[in-house]
Amino acid sequence: MPQETFRGSYIMNRSEELNFASSDFKVYIMDKFKQDKCAELIANLNSMIYSQAPRPMYNTNHKIKSPYEIPKDNQVLDVFINSSGGDFDVLSQISFLFGLAKSRGWIIRTSVPAYAASCGSMLAIQGTPGYRIMGENAQHLVHYGRTVNEVNLPTEVDKAYQDMLNHANATQKIYLQYTNISEPELKELRSDEYGYLSAQKCLKLGFCDWILQNNGHLKSK
Repeated sequence: MPQETFRGSYIMNRSEELNFASSDFKVYIMDKFKQDKCAELIANLNSMIYSQAPRPMYNTNHKIKSPYEIPKDNQVLDVFINSSGGDFDVLSQISFLFGLAKSRGWIIRTSVPAYAASCGSMLAIQGTPGYRIMGENAQHLVHYGRTVNEVNLPTEVDKAYQDMLNHANATQKIYLQYTNISEPELKELRSDEYGYLSAQKCLKLGFCDWILQNNGHLKSK
């Protein structure tokens, strides 16, 4: 049977939701990373990825002159992020789908027009190297994050504490893997709730590859 493809410009989501996937290979995360808000987006993203036949994995060492330059052998998925963050388990589901897409030859092009905080920040940096864009007035917010545990027994206290440490280590690993930030710099950012990074600082630290200026020009390192 022929491979199913998405066509047209209709939006694949319930109209009241702000997080959605459109049929032209675009994903919009404009709200919290919450299961109820992202369930339909996750399902549609999975279907979107499998709608195209597998292609060779993109070579991230490929030199490009613009984030809008796409090799003929690859398909691009645009992900627009303007979110204050949310639940790490939801981020993990979308990150998994990013990995699946990359394994099937997709280029993940992330765009942060204004604000990517917490999970939004961690998702934006997982775009394909060379294809991560920020607006000139956009910001990332990097923080320690938190876990919520109910403790009923004394034996659970240490386990709850370990769960918090595991969460902190998992989020730290993402930043250290996908950016050029050093561990001391990251710890400083995560020392309070004001770990804001300007687009220029993000470019320097490898949180993005391009700044799209309001005059239409692109700026890289």
